[in-house]
Amino acid sequence: MKKVNKLLMALALCSMSLVAVGCSSKGDNNNNNNNNNTNNTEKKEDTIKKADISLEELRDKFIEASKTIKNLKLKLNNKSTSDIFGKGITINLETEITSSSNPLLIKLEGKTIMGENSSDYKMYFSENEMYFYSSMTKEWAKVPNGKFKEVFEKQKDIGNLEVIPELFKIIEKDTVITEEGSNYIISYKGNDETAKQALLKLSLSSQPTLESTFKNMDIEKYEIKYVIDKNTFYPVEFQTNIKGIIKHDKQGNISFDAESKTTFSDINQVKEFSIPEEAKNAKEMNLNGK
Repeated sequence: MKKVNKLLMALALCSMSLVAVGCSSKGDNNNNNNNNNTNNTEKKEDTIKKADISLEELRDKFIEASKTIKNLKLKLNNKSTSDIFGKGITINLETEITSSSNPLLIKLEGKTIMGENSSDYKMYFSENEMYFYSSMTKEWAKVPNGKFKEVFEKQKDIGNLEVIPELFKIIEKDTVITEEGSNYIISYKGNDETAKQALLKLSLSSQPTLESTFKNMDIEKYEIKYVIDKNTFYPVEFQTNIKGIIKHDKQGNISFDAESKTTFSDINQVKEFSIPEEAKNAKEMNLNGK
């Protein structure tokens, strides 16, 4: 059960490392609104066209543009549902992230909802230190060296976009690139070994301990939508939708369905921020329960 919960949390947390899952908006049930929505949809479809750029060229421009990013903000909305040995579990993760690269400083503010339980948290990452604030204890704590810190160390890569071009290489043959307004839209749908490799790449970027779990996983659906600004080649939005089954010989299979959305903003416009003194002066977190 612990491994399963880690996987479900990873499917949410991997959005922090630039994995995400799509959301759709719905109009009112009002007939006039429906007609307006239909007309708007038709107009929107007219603005979408096949892009006159290859994935390789777009990837290269994205890499060059990402080198100029010094700071940015991300807003994540993630939801994962699963059937674990006949018991349904839902995890919602809402997170706002502020990232600066020189010097490295990451700020996370989030809310995790698992079933009927909910908790808020804040985290700061510097090059060598990690601080955690829990709404349950109402206190800051310094995260000591160890397994817990090793797992979350990967969150330092939030502002590092290198994993995205690597993902593009994996899904290249099944990718469609379109233009919509001022953006390029990269779309992918798959359920084969390519999809599994793509998901593995992204998940391990945030949860490196999960590699063995993927050996027993079948992907039923994996959809990706990545939005890139046509002028700056900066990221705008990243969505994914994942559905699959984890095979478990002794206790049966585990099904899951995860979706999330990452929105990028304030690229190179983030105001200077720092770790609060109360966090810097906090005691080390006790992970042994003593």
